[in-house]
Amino acid sequence: MDTKNYAQVLIDGKIYTLTGSEGEAYLQKTASYVNEKLTAMRKLPGFGKQNSDYQMAMLGLNVADDYFKAREEADRAVSERDAMEKETYSLKHELVGTQMKLEAVLKDLEERQRELEQLQKKAASLEAEREKLRAEAEARQAEAERLRAEAEKRQAETDLLFSNVLDPALAKEYWRYEKTGTGVCLLGYKGEERQILVPAAIGKDPVTAIGPYAFSPHAKPLNAAQRLFREKELVSAVLPDSVTEIGEGAFEGCAALTSVQLSPQIARLPQGLFQGCAALTEITVEEGSMYYAGDGGAL
Repeated sequence: MDTKNYAQVLIDGKIYTLTGSEGEAYLQKTASYVNEKLTAMRKLPGFGKQNSDYQMAMLGLNVADDYFKAREEADRAVSERDAMEKETYSLKHELVGTQMKLEAVLKDLEERQRELEQLQKKAASLEAEREKLRAEAEARQAEAERLRAEAEKRQAETDLLFSNVLDPALAKEYWRYEKTGTGVCLLGYKGEERQILVPAAIGKDPVTAIGPYAFSPHAKPLNAAQRLFREKELVSAVLPDSVTEIGEGAFEGCAALTSVQLSPQIARLPQGLFQGCAALTEITVEEGSMYYAGDGGAL
């Protein structure tokens, strides 16, 4: 059994007691609506002159009008809600389909990503292999260039042994020299051969002179290693027939020097040429010299 609720309400300036199953707040709200509606109608021109039955009828009509308008509004809201629910359902269905497609695309993307990573790893491996092969090729090329340069150097040295003519590019590695009016003057030896074969020519220019201290450890400028080599390592020297002059002290201080073959074209031996050459036991000159003759290793 529903509980009865009572509420005292004000309508058109009079207090009424309402009863119903609804709560007091609802009863007050309903009474307030009727009171406000009646108050608004009383403000209409001529409404107050009408009898009470007419006024109640008009009030009922206005309340009914509000009701049907509210009903229409509610029906429209329900229709819109139903349409929105239908559209929502359609959108949800479409969303599910789209979600399924998206999942398929993501799955395919993940698979392609894995394939890409595998390809990248393979590419990195191939690149590393390519770099390794390139480095090996460069190393082999460098080794080939080194061997070629060494072969050219040995060939030049071999040619020198047979022709006694030194290529100008190779000459710079072994000698300091300058050109003169008659040929080339050797100013100093830079090599490390203990037995020196002095070239007869550098390129097309004949070697005609040996400069002062050209083989001496007392020459300037020399570093410590060069000075030590000249003093302790140089053991022999052969001068070509093209040499006509030899400078002062050319072999001075070469303590390990044991033999020297002079050119028959040298007319004068300067002072101190062999000073300090304690190991020197043999000085020779080829036949045909107009100035000197050798006898048993003595000049």
